[in-house]
Amino acid sequence: MESQRTEWKRIWKDEYLKSICAFANSQGGDLLIGIDDDGTIVGVSNSDRLLAELPNKIRTTMGIIPTIRLVGTKDTPYLVIQVEGYPFPVSYKGRYYIRCGSTTQLLTGLELDKFMLKKQGMTWDSVATPSVSVTDLKQDAIHDFSSRAFQCNRLSKSHIEVSDSLLLKNLNLLDGNHVRRAGVVLFHPSPEQLFVGTTAKIGFFLNDADLRFQDELTGPLIELPDKIIELLYTKYLKAEISYKGLYRVETFPFPEAAVREILLNALVHKDYGSGTPIQIRVYDDRLSIWNPGALPQGITLENLFRNHPSLPYNPHIANVMFKFGMIEAWGRGYEKVQVACATAGIPVPTVEVNPSGILVCFKAPRGGLNGGLNGGLNGGLSSDSDRILQSIHHHPGARIPQIVEVTGISTRTVERHIKTLKSMNLIHFEGSKKTGGYFIVPKKLYEDRVSES
Repeated sequence: MESQRTEWKRIWKDEYLKSICAFANSQGGDLLIGIDDDGTIVGVSNSDRLLAELPNKIRTTMGIIPTIRLVGTKDTPYLVIQVEGYPFPVSYKGRYYIRCGSTTQLLTGLELDKFMLKKQGMTWDSVATPSVSVTDLKQDAIHDFSSRAFQCNRLSKSHIEVSDSLLLKNLNLLDGNHVRRAGVVLFHPSPEQLFVGTTAKIGFFLNDADLRFQDELTGPLIELPDKIIELLYTKYLKAEISYKGLYRVETFPFPEAAVREILLNALVHKDYGSGTPIQIRVYDDRLSIWNPGALPQGITLENLFRNHPSLPYNPHIANVMFKFGMIEAWGRGYEKVQVACATAGIPVPTVEVNPSGILVCFKAPRGGLNGGLNGGLNGGLSSDSDRILQSIHHHPGARIPQIVEVTGISTRTVERHIKTLKSMNLIHFEGSKKTGGYFIVPKKLYEDRVSES
């Protein structure tokens, strides 16, 4: 049957030169002339002419020489045009084709750029940026890298006590006097000005269609993971609060170690040529991280969570992040996620791979991110009380003026609903009258208070 490396044609047409070009740009393959689409051998009547003409036609249009054989029986002979995969790009009439499954596809735009780089033994992050020099980079970011790389024992003192130019040269981030794309993404103060999509978007959603608030983080990739994690755990993810004696204990729904590992994978291995930022969505019951990338060649979803070789999509970026102490070089990232999730008592995240990218989704423990909040919402609260409760949930420690500003509800109405919510043990006030604010009562504490009343 037809496949990635096999194609059948009943008769010869010059348009099938595209298929030969595609085989040459892929892993090679066989084009069989004289076989119907259902695999029936019908033979060719002009085999002698084709044997004489096709080698020259292929050589003059594409510069390659395939093997052409006449096989089959005397009554139904057919041609086998055997094409090798070539290490350099092969074009037909100035266009480039590849095999995708059992079809021949024309390469354009981003896919053509990626194809040409791969054929040249290059990656997106290895290309030089003529408009950027070392002096354009953020010195503080470079110095922070040096300091942490030394602390992690991944660079010696002699390696970091050099000029910025020599440091970047030793990290293979320079091509002559020009900074490679990896260096721009890692250390430029505003890489998004040169390459669209080097930012990170975070949003809180009530559902897929209802975005409540969002942020977009920018800056050197070296600084981005810490900025994202800090924002996630201070603004977007709400901890369940419990008490051990007099001490307040905050437990977040997703272990930071696991989220950080998935985030680093998204940032380091994304397809920066796509021009699309990574997207982090936070819902009441889950957190997802999406990046426009693909699994490394040879890695499947089945062995992703098992020991596998590290095959970085952006090797120059990955090398620097390894020396920075952010990632490892052994392909153990997803194993670390499993351990962190098991320790926290939550399931490992699901991974979905499709042509647009990779989506990793963490599911919250039963009860959602709101913890005890859902019990109150499902208990018959009015829409105003619901909005006030949500406001306090997303802004712990909020005072009445802030709640009024966020919800748009009048001060008198907010005061009335606050009194009701306090009487239901759904919220409580912490701190002094001048500086304190309202907080959601954690589920466990709420149940204890109800049992005592």
